[in-house]
Amino acid sequence: MMKLVAGHRHLDVDFHSDNTRDAVNDPRQMFNPTVNLLWSDHVPILRWLTFHGAERRTLKTHKKRDDFLQALVDVRRSVISSPSITAGERRRPIIDVMLSLQESEPDCYTDEIIKGIIMVMLTSGTVTSTYTMESAMSHLISHPEVFKKSREEIDENIGQSQLLQDADLSKLRYLHRIINETLRLGSTGPIIPPHESSKECTVGGYNIPQGTTLLVLAWALYTDPKLWEDPDMFKPERFQGSG
Repeated sequence: MMKLVAGHRHLDVDFHSDNTRDAVNDPRQMFNPTVNLLWSDHVPILRWLTFHGAERRTLKTHKKRDDFLQALVDVRRSVISSPSITAGERRRPIIDVMLSLQESEPDCYTDEIIKGIIMVMLTSGTVTSTYTMESAMSHLISHPEVFKKSREEIDENIGQSQLLQDADLSKLRYLHRIINETLRLGSTGPIIPPHESSKECTVGGYNIPQGTTLLVLAWALYTDPKLWEDPDMFKPERFQGSG
């Protein structure tokens, strides 16, 4: 996720500031949403007592997080402005795209907005990816024949002594099927975020007025026996013809 956002892996980050270095070394504290929970928000009288320094620690964590995100933006800004690197010679991570939009729409892409988008991606992106990986490993442990087949594919196409890289994924068709089946059975978002109908329409025989807020239970679609054979079984082979 860090490579997608900033163009390099998390372990490759190297900042001079001690504050940002601490943030990089302990990102769990920095991005953990429970850190920001203050009882004083619910019981105002506790604000006078600072509730054992909770507010002070939260402000310190916020400062550390902001320094870290600002450093990411500043590093990419310096890379973009470097005369030795042209647009055609480098891939554009998400920060680069937003910084280019900042030039044409400065009010919509301020540094604060960019940092907010980065934070959402680093929190939501890593949490959902982690849950998906845990689910995939659980299925592989429960289905050793699938694990063996996937391992043989990796050994054959990548080798036994090499780590997987992004460019290797196109060679691993069976691994793609495992991922698809994992997402079908255990989607990290079983309910699709609310959408509003832009105009009146009919879906599945139901009349949907304009302006209706719609919630779709994706899990029901992924396990519908009318659409999937043995919907509760983990069978990556069902995606045989999907590429």
